[in-house]
Amino acid sequence: MSWVIFGWKGVGKTFVGKRLAHHSGKEFADLDECLEKRHGKSIQELYHEWGEKRFREEEHEMLSEFRDRKNLILSLGGGTLILPKSARVIRRFGLRIYLELPLARALAHPRFSSKATGSKNRFLAEFHKRQKIFRSACNICFRALSDEALERNIREKFGIE
Repeated sequence: MSWVIFGWKGVGKTFVGKRLAHHSGKEFADLDECLEKRHGKSIQELYHEWGEKRFREEEHEMLSEFRDRKNLILSLGGGTLILPKSARVIRRFGLRIYLELPLARALAHPRFSSKATGSKNRFLAEFHKRQKIFRSACNICFRALSDEALERNIREKFGIE
């Protein structure tokens, strides 16, 4: 059975995914890192070069390549599930883990500040929109209070030493 981990950018998906893969014996892959490797550019460069529509399509194609893999933990990009067909692809994964970022933690982080995202109202609207998408896509949710606490809670839940 494979697992997919998703949530907001910076919530700890890659950190937790790598640690869980190490402790569970599963392979780990990060969708953003795979896109960067394939195209030889950073995620930011690809997004700016392609625009959001093409970026999400390329992301979806990469995600589709993982859909039948076994014994894998896959970390998604923060916006991967915005595309409904990507949300449908992850239904093939046995475990769909949403790392829920508390709003207070999001607002306290510089990358989520109103300056970094435009206006606070736009950020809040996007936050709640994605939260609905993430909650509907998961079959288990963990609140991301810190990377270490998150990893510990997931390991305890699944009996991973």
